[in-house]
Amino acid sequence: MKVKELLKTVNVAWSPPTQHPIMLAAGTAAQQLDASFSTSASLDLYSLNLQQPGYEMELQASVPSDHRFHKIIWGSYGNNSAGIIVGGCEDGTIKIYSAAKLLAKDNNCLINSPHRHTGPVRAMDFNPFREENQLATGATESEIYIWDINTNMPTTLSRSQQSEDVQHIAWNKQVHLKDILASTFSQCCIIWNVKEKKPIFKLTDANSRVRWKVAQWHPDIGTQLCLASEDDQTPIIELWDVRFPTSPLKTLQGHQRGVLSIAWNPQDADLLLSCAKDNRILCWNPNSNALNGEVICELAQTAQWNFDVSWCPRNPGLIVGSSFDGHAVVYSLLGGQQQETSNKIGDSFPGMDPFTQSTIQTGTMAVLTKAPKWLKRPFGASFGFGGKLVRFENQSADPNLANKKATRKVIISQVNIQANLIQRSNKLKTTLETKQFNEFCKEKMDMSPDEHTKKIWRCVRAYFDENVIKSILEILGYNTETMNNKLNQFVPQDDINNIIEGVSNLNN
Repeated sequence: MKVKELLKTVNVAWSPPTQHPIMLAAGTAAQQLDASFSTSASLDLYSLNLQQPGYEMELQASVPSDHRFHKIIWGSYGNNSAGIIVGGCEDGTIKIYSAAKLLAKDNNCLINSPHRHTGPVRAMDFNPFREENQLATGATESEIYIWDINTNMPTTLSRSQQSEDVQHIAWNKQVHLKDILASTFSQCCIIWNVKEKKPIFKLTDANSRVRWKVAQWHPDIGTQLCLASEDDQTPIIELWDVRFPTSPLKTLQGHQRGVLSIAWNPQDADLLLSCAKDNRILCWNPNSNALNGEVICELAQTAQWNFDVSWCPRNPGLIVGSSFDGHAVVYSLLGGQQQETSNKIGDSFPGMDPFTQSTIQTGTMAVLTKAPKWLKRPFGASFGFGGKLVRFENQSADPNLANKKATRKVIISQVNIQANLIQRSNKLKTTLETKQFNEFCKEKMDMSPDEHTKKIWRCVRAYFDENVIKSILEILGYNTETMNNKLNQFVPQDDINNIIEGVSNLNN
């Protein structure tokens, strides 16, 4: 279901999970024009405002840029929850912004803008284990640099004289001891050991004609990753295990034209997004054994190609897709109505290719067949027969294991029954049913371990006597006969009887 929308041709990035409220960074996309043929560029921050009706997002901050962006990423940095935003520009410049200063409307929000690449920067990723200071960037001429954000000094990982563009780079999110980076080129995917500054091996599919566009590491299994092909003849997604680099484990086939972007849900490895040149956004279960892959649902069918999709880190049920017709749309994974869209580029240039024409559709979207993992109960308990207590726990996987799996424990315990507690409970229940409160309190008095407890039960018992006033006065140390004799010396007996009768009536 579409929930929010930007009518701009932009590259977008979600705010980090520490940032609240959820925001989107939108940088004017390079090599794209809108219907107004504007050449200006900016970096904008929008809040979703999901509580507000309508598709509009609220602009929180904006800063102009002298270059347009091929890629935008937003990560944590230091103690500031807002983090930093990095944009890869068309001239090889990398622009690093302070999100906090940008939100505060500070003109000095641009921290640095190093220019080391010789061509457009289309690939960037933060190291998840060194997110505060390490950034990988890729551009033309096979250039891959590893940056220290604190010093802005890059380390060259790969550079050659070949005119081969780095299509995508992605840090491994599970291998803690080593810095492992995957970089995709049109004909291969190279896995790097960044610490040793050398490639480990190369993944190539010699059995099919592919043109790799993007790579995504498995969020739970550190040795597996998905590769997507943008070739229209082979619009496939392949799941590889780097321990067996000769051939893919499985192939996902569902798109009719080349795949442009994929994204793995960080909280549920059974959810993989893909968008392609057939204008469709599909959600897969890459871990299914179904032939050619299992498509869980078709999230959207748009008027133009979506060139990028990504999951929201803070709310894993939200997705953003950016398309070439000037739309950045936020979708909810939990179903709903597909909204009508328009094609501004198609309206300006009639007679375009059928795949680029507006395909306006409405209707009920397919919904997930099972609940995402973040909605499942992490634990629970229930009593069974014979004093048994059954508990279950869905524990997270061990991050130190390469082929880690979440553990699901079912624990059956015998509840220790206290016979004395049950006997006392049954005694109290019988007393409430028979209303023998006086005898119950007397028994408690006789069983009291100390004088203080005995006095408490004596006071409680007094309220159940026939003459409550007399019993309470006796507890307080007054003798009713002595008090009556003294009272008769000054007050007639008839008046005393009237007073006693009035107090009794008030008590009743």
